[in-house]
Amino acid sequence: MKRLTSLDFWRGIAIFFTAMFHFLFTSWDKFSDPNSILGSGNIGLILLAAFIFIFIHWRGFFLMISAVVNFYQLENAVKNGKNLWGVWGKQLFAGLILILVGKLWVTVFPYWGFVEIWSRQIPIGSVPISDIWASHWDMFFLIEAIESIGLMMIVTSFFFLLFQLFKGKYSWMIKMAVCYVIGIVIIAISPIVGDWATNVVGIDITMLEGFRAVSPGVYFHDVFTTLGDFFNNFGLVMYRVAMNWISGREAPLFPMMASYFFGAGIAYVILQDEPKRKHLRWMCLPSLLAVIWGAAEFLFIHDGGFLNGAALDLGFHIHPRWFAFVSFGLQAPLILALLSWVEFNPRINEQRWLKGTRWIRRFGVFALTVYFLGILDFILRFLMSVIVPSGAGADFISRYGLNAMWTWITVAILMLIWTFGLFAWDRIARGYGSFEFFLSLLKIPKAGRKRDWKDPIGLRGSLWDVEMVSYVK
Repeated sequence: MKRLTSLDFWRGIAIFFTAMFHFLFTSWDKFSDPNSILGSGNIGLILLAAFIFIFIHWRGFFLMISAVVNFYQLENAVKNGKNLWGVWGKQLFAGLILILVGKLWVTVFPYWGFVEIWSRQIPIGSVPISDIWASHWDMFFLIEAIESIGLMMIVTSFFFLLFQLFKGKYSWMIKMAVCYVIGIVIIAISPIVGDWATNVVGIDITMLEGFRAVSPGVYFHDVFTTLGDFFNNFGLVMYRVAMNWISGREAPLFPMMASYFFGAGIAYVILQDEPKRKHLRWMCLPSLLAVIWGAAEFLFIHDGGFLNGAALDLGFHIHPRWFAFVSFGLQAPLILALLSWVEFNPRINEQRWLKGTRWIRRFGVFALTVYFLGILDFILRFLMSVIVPSGAGADFISRYGLNAMWTWITVAILMLIWTFGLFAWDRIARGYGSFEFFLSLLKIPKAGRKRDWKDPIGLRGSLWDVEMVSYVK
């Protein structure tokens, strides 16, 4: 299958920085109180923190990339003669699997979950992991990027069906415009939806206490202590799951689903019969308007307006409306620019591009594995705590225990481990044992075809024998 290698590149970049910034956000002493950085007076530190702040909140970029690839594959499957309802059914199934995988990740593997808390004990693991699990299993109710993508795949699949009614040379404009308008509306109304959800539930579900609470002051883990309690109250559980999906903490549908619709809109630009490079430039205009809108709201409206004395909160967990608009305005041009430079570029040296970006595209191929196993950085932290002498200004076990020097040294070591580890997983293990491998087992081979056990997750076509999509005539 031909690949949009510019998007493979951005997916790799996104997961690379996700692994890096999650470590920074839980280990660097400066992030124990992110807002204090603004008052430090250190311009270099403020600029670095601003860079990290922007990118740590760019999960929407990953959603947008996923949407472009997803809609590109859906539409091409139908164009190539596959049954529409079969394509739609597979989309629903894939979305459901990602929801379940996302629930597994957010319950067991997140950087702020029970495994991470267990690894932060001094000495490490001194509190039984079963005790921490008993008081933290209700992280289950959190919604993060993987689960969010699954939900959005299901929701947007109905729009994919609707779009099949639009045929003709300019139908891509209608589909793109619809996707962009829906995305803008989602961001615009997200604060209203959030207020509605909080009022209905009776708790602020954007807060740590809220999304894990049955009622004010009462956690789910306090009253659901057995599986029987959980399933006997399954209706309440699913009700709260649904409300958290809509407007809970981290990556709820409002406003994050806007990124998925924007990605779908970009997909329809390159899905037209004869896509043109100039259309990518035109698509930057909505992005510019979004940045202007978001900046104006931040300066004059959000919490009374920054120019009127409102504080900038670096530690938010739900994207405020101004940030959602600015993020879209910055993210979409990055995707469009690289599409223009790679897939629409008649002068690109394909072999040099593929060879030079292979290492970072590998992060994209193993994105789920990196996302799930990032929590195992506690092994590196433990080893560093043994190697580095005490009194060196570094506490590798406690959260926010590292100064700047030891933070960046450890980050560099961590990312080198990932880089060479994924190379070995690719060239030696051939993907076996990765999360991508286990998900591949759910795919049923086409009639008459056997599963390729020598290359179970398609590494050859993704990294080594790549056929690039090209729009150059």
